[in-house]
Amino acid sequence: INAYFIANFIYSVWIRRKVKTPFDFALSVVLVGLILSGISSSYYENSNPLYVYFAYQFILALYFYIILVNKDTQVKHVEKALTYLSLALCVFYIVQFIAFQRGIVLTDMFADGYDAEAGDLVRFRAVGSALAAWAYFYGLNGVLVSPKKSFLKVLLLVLGLAVILLMSFRTMVAGLMLCTLVMVIKVNGLKSGLFKYLFLLFVAIVVAYNVPTVQKKIDYMIEKQQGDQTLANDDYIRWINFYYHLDENTKDDVEYYLGVGLNADKNSSLCIKEDNLMEQHL
Repeated sequence: INAYFIANFIYSVWIRRKVKTPFDFALSVVLVGLILSGISSSYYENSNPLYVYFAYQFILALYFYIILVNKDTQVKHVEKALTYLSLALCVFYIVQFIAFQRGIVLTDMFADGYDAEAGDLVRFRAVGSALAAWAYFYGLNGVLVSPKKSFLKVLLLVLGLAVILLMSFRTMVAGLMLCTLVMVIKVNGLKSGLFKYLFLLFVAIVVAYNVPTVQKKIDYMIEKQQGDQTLANDDYIRWINFYYHLDENTKDDVEYYLGVGLNADKNSSLCIKEDNLMEQHL
């Protein structure tokens, strides 16, 4: 499927040049970068080019966009599809969270490893979890633009926010708050309505904080922020990780700029190396 996406992109954008979108250049740069990274990985890391290609499947899915353009797909249809997908994701995530409290595990994608004793502080990821943010902001935009026709938008906003809080990633929550402010100002401008929405947001936060599970999640994030797991600490694992990949992970400057690539072959030297790094939290 991805081979078809790529072939269609090369034919439509590079050869015939019949598709002209704001993303043509960016998609071209990404594709060239992936090709160079694959060559680099094959040369430096002895990766099989076919397995490198397989490992890029999620990135290559970006080129489905050109298929949609070629088919003259309407924005409202894409929004409808994303609405269904985001609702499915949010419902699944909340169901898994509730089921976990009863010892039922539907997914093994836990952020900090499986912990049967985690209770309502459990953290886990799900494929497509970015749809939670999409649900929140699509819902928020709908409420701001058309407040009188917004039941579905409010539902999306609430479900998306609930999932993001259950994930309890500090950067996601901070980004959510910042981008909410930007969106409110972008839609309503710096006028009296802004303070109304900020007040409503404040009320929503207060109400949410009085929900025991949400309170625990927020307290958990505050506790981590007040501890040593912040960017202000030079020994924070994220800094160690950053400096390792900046200074030690590549063999020379060529591989540094082209990249070590990815590999879908779990028995490859690259995957074995990554497994060893993962044990060191790198």
